[in-house]
Amino acid sequence: MKLAIIGAGPSGMFAALNAKTSTNEVYLFEKNKFIGKKLLITGGGRCNITNNSKNQFFSDNIINGKKFLHSSLSQFSNFDLIKFLERHGIKLYSQGNKIFPKSQNSKEILNLLIDLLKEKGIKIITETEIEEISFSDFFILKTNLGVMNFDKVLIATGGFSHQETGSTGDGYRFSKKFGHSIFPLKPALSSILVKNSFVKNISGVSLKNVEVFIKEKNKRISEFGDVVFTFNGISGPAVLNISSKINRKKFDKIYIDLYPQMNNEDILKKFNFIVKEKINMNIKNILKSVITESMLDIILKKSGVDKNKKGNQITKEEKNMIIHTLKFFDLDFLNFNKINFATVTSGGVNLKEINPKTMESKLKKNLYFAGEVMNIDALSGGFNLQLAFSTGFVAGINMGENNER
Repeated sequence: MKLAIIGAGPSGMFAALNAKTSTNEVYLFEKNKFIGKKLLITGGGRCNITNNSKNQFFSDNIINGKKFLHSSLSQFSNFDLIKFLERHGIKLYSQGNKIFPKSQNSKEILNLLIDLLKEKGIKIITETEIEEISFSDFFILKTNLGVMNFDKVLIATGGFSHQETGSTGDGYRFSKKFGHSIFPLKPALSSILVKNSFVKNISGVSLKNVEVFIKEKNKRISEFGDVVFTFNGISGPAVLNISSKINRKKFDKIYIDLYPQMNNEDILKKFNFIVKEKINMNIKNILKSVITESMLDIILKKSGVDKNKKGNQITKEEKNMIIHTLKFFDLDFLNFNKINFATVTSGGVNLKEINPKTMESKLKKNLYFAGEVMNIDALSGGFNLQLAFSTGFVAGINMGENNER
């Protein structure tokens, strides 16, 4: 059989490795000069390859496709990926539950995959753009190098974010050609833009171990971690993660709890203790020891408290207003950053049209999907890369049928 895999990212490369048998010819197409471009930038180049969380916790970090992905994660789990890498000489280390190569260099992972692809005799065809796919007894791929025919095709072209890596939405166009619908695209793991002009003045300020949240009716959707102010909004791990949870919600405000580990009463006790020691100082100087100085003017302005007021002049009501601002520091939501600047794409090929056990299209026999081109995404921490490898594995072994592995 002659098999075509379109897209040489993590899912495409891994699919190729698992599709190759002694009787299969596997062609791996990539529009860039070299393969694995997106893999190189993951984890800031350190390559957060997977996460060693157990089943339920891993599943809890999947935003879209949780039920659909159960089969592929059962067939090739995060622990299977860890064993695979270690078996091939990659030394790993954990940072919390996040797994990285000990070298902290994504090139080590990419070089391993390239070596294995070459060993298996997979035909890697770079700088080749698939212009069109059609079908007539077999799949016909029209490329900038000419026309080629294949028995089976896998679409592993990625989403619509980081377009400089080649993820420019080609896979959606190919999928539609065979009747597939595309779940609307949204930026995921994205920074958030706000209307408040004061963020320019605190751009670069980092808040450690805070809670970012929105209110949805009686529910609070939140993420804990670090937040960084940018010139037009907020970013940082907690913001990126919450963006994936709320990118299809309707809301006007996003909040930061600067002291999530303390309730109002605890903060008031601490407040009173500090004021008692520095009773003749103005409130701004009193609070310097507990609040980031660059944010003090904003917090006091939001609280409606004169920054020059002495500690012994602050009323209980004013203290409570400051505490409320610390627990509900509000920002006026404008938008998520453009999808091209998001880490991953939320949305994609409709999962109802794909067999979760094989990654084969339910609409077109011998057409397969893997990775971010489908409507799957997860929080940060190695989960998205794992989904690429797991779906690539399942698509590959089913494309290759009785694979010799």
